[in-house]
Formats: sequence, C-alpha cells, structure tokens
Amino acid sequence: MTLVLGQAIEVDEIGERILDAAAVEFHHHGVRRTNLDDVARRAGVARITVYRRFATKTGVLQATVLREAQRFLVELDAAMTDVDDVDDRVAEAFLITIRAGERHPLLQGMLAVEPESLLPALTTGAGRLLAAATAHLSDRLALDPVRAEVLVRVVQSFALTPASVVDLTDDDAVRAFARTHLGPLLRS
Repeated sequence: MTLVLGQAIEVDEIGERILDAAAVEFHHHGVRRTNLDDVARRAGVARITVYRRFATKTGVLQATVLREAQRFLVELDAAMTDVDDVDDRVAEAFLITIRAGERHPLLQGMLAVEPESLLPALTTGAGRLLAAATAHLSDRLALDPVRAEVLVRVVQSFALTPASVVDLTDDDAVRAFARTHLGPLLRS
C-alpha cells in the first residue's frame, strides 16, 4: 500500500494491472457502462481479486483517478525542478496542466463518452482533489494556501473550458498569459 493524495491504494503489480485495465475500460465505455468483470478480464485477474482490493466500482474509479493525479503531479514536479523564478514556475505549471488535460487519454475518453459523469467529479465534487492540488502547489511554489487555491481554480477553469481569448494552442502565449496575469495575482 502507498498513500496517493492522502488515500491508500494498492500499487503492486496486480494493483497496477487492475488500474491500467480500469483506465482503459473507463476511457472506452465511461463509468456507467464499465463493470468490474470487464476490468478483471482485461487485467487478467479473477473478479474476486478486484473486489478484494477495491471493493466497488467507485473504489476502482477513485483509485484510478488518484493514481492519474499522482502521475501528473510527478510530471509537474519533474518539469519544474530546475525552474527557480516563481513567475516561470507558475507559467510552466499552467502550461503543463493545460497540455496534460488535452492529451490525457482517460480524461479525454471520458469527456467524449460520458461527460455527465466526469464533469461533476471535476467541479462540484472535486473538493478533495482541489485541496490536494492546492496543498501540493502551495508547497512547491512556496505560496500561502489561499493564493495556491486561487491558482488551482483558475487553472481548473482554463483546463475544463479551453475556449478563450488566450491562444491556448500556443505554448509561448500560454506562458506569457501566466507570467502577465497569474504571477502578479499571486503576489498581490
């Protein structure tokens, strides 16, 4: 067991296979049409193995989402390792988050197949995820928690609703926006 964003999930080889299989099933079929028999079959394990580790489909979904969030935070940390300036760190964090959302197969698949299930989990039901992201950014960017939360909520809005006057397809424009608008917001 390991803690991922404050929750314990199984991450040994079998747990990884189950979560990999669940991610594929959720991507292709959404939450409602995915069943744990299909996850078990794709993972090459017995159905009871899935139930012993995660108990319910909701448990599998939560563990899958938490694992994906943890992977993203590792990617984010790695990209910002050598960036010392706070404005540059904010700009890189913003860009990496926008790009990660655009290319993440589970997120994009579920948005295409079952947005009505995913969007509440990323908005009104995202309290724990937002709190974890806020704590992470507060620590990594040396921000007080209120400013970190403002940044998380702004990034969340751009990631979920990319239509904007800001050209989010241009990396330099995304960085410039973050340096010009988010950096000063965090220092005010």
